[in-house]
Amino acid sequence: MLSSGNIFHWVASHVRARLVPYALVVTMLVIGFVIGGTATSSLDTDTRRQIQEVLQQFFVTAPGTIVPSGELVARQALGGELVRSGLFMWVLGLTVIGAPLVLVISLLRGFALGFTTTFIIEELGWRGGVLSAAALVPHNLFAIPGLMMAGAAGLMFAGGAARILLGRPTTQTVYGHFASSVGLALTAAVFLTIGVLVEAYITPVFVNLAVTYIL
Repeated sequence: MLSSGNIFHWVASHVRARLVPYALVVTMLVIGFVIGGTATSSLDTDTRRQIQEVLQQFFVTAPGTIVPSGELVARQALGGELVRSGLFMWVLGLTVIGAPLVLVISLLRGFALGFTTTFIIEELGWRGGVLSAAALVPHNLFAIPGLMMAGAAGLMFAGGAARILLGRPTTQTVYGHFASSVGLALTAAVFLTIGVLVEAYITPVFVNLAVTYIL
């Protein structure tokens, strides 16, 4: 039976064994988040006004109808998170030459989160912090680790394959690297799928509560 200590030990061992790929992905996410947060100050007046109007329209919509149905959100999120983001990041790593683009996608993901969070907080103050937490935290608790694992899976294979191509020593064959990458990618798919379900059915509940009782 798994205990919290065993799970922590497994996670720590897993990360240590893949420290470089994870560190690269996390670094790009953080850099993107910081850049996105600072980018709000460079918005021109017209662009900021347009975003403010969209935000205002979001708030005046009747509570309970501010989000689409769970099924619609799930379909859209599956296409975005799993196919365009997670799967694409992994496939890029499998091509080896496309591995740097995994880091670019991580940077853009962090940028989007940083920009969205900072803009809402700038416009609404502490209430914006609450809304950001309600709208972004629940599903990203699973989506971000899922994307990290997908990116790490791609980079892990690319690094192993590159070593083999360059004739450098490695502990696995290319098939071994591929099998390890597939295993991590499947785990990433599980996390991303959970994130999609949370985004479709749980996040809207928190958003409605934030809009109704705090904003």
